[in-house]
Amino acid sequence: MNRATKKCELRVHLLTGECVVGHYHVDAITSSTVRPSDALRADGSGYILLTGATHAGRPVGESPAVVLINRSAVAMIEITSTGWKAGHGAASAAMLTATTT
Repeated sequence: MNRATKKCELRVHLLTGECVVGHYHVDAITSSTVRPSDALRADGSGYILLTGATHAGRPVGESPAVVLINRSAVAMIEITSTGWKAGHGAASAAMLTATTT
C-alpha cells in the first residue's frame, strides 16, 4: 500500500566528496510545524532514503532514481527547500486532512 507523503529537497554531501540531491519523504500526516531538520533528526533508522536522486557531476542517466544513504557516510546535509511540498498521494492526504479536522 502506498502511503501519502510530503517531501523536501536535500543536498547530501558524502565523506567521499560526492554530492547526492533528492527528495526526502515523511508521512503526509506529519505536522506542518515539524521542520525538515527535525524530521531528519527524529528518524532513527540510520539511513536516508532519497527519491528522484541525482549525483552532482554525473550525467542524469548514470544516477539511480532512488538512493539509500548510510548516515555514517554523510559529511553534511543541506536542506534546499524552505519547507514541505506535496509528495506521493497528495490528493489522498488532503482528503484525509479535510475529513478528520
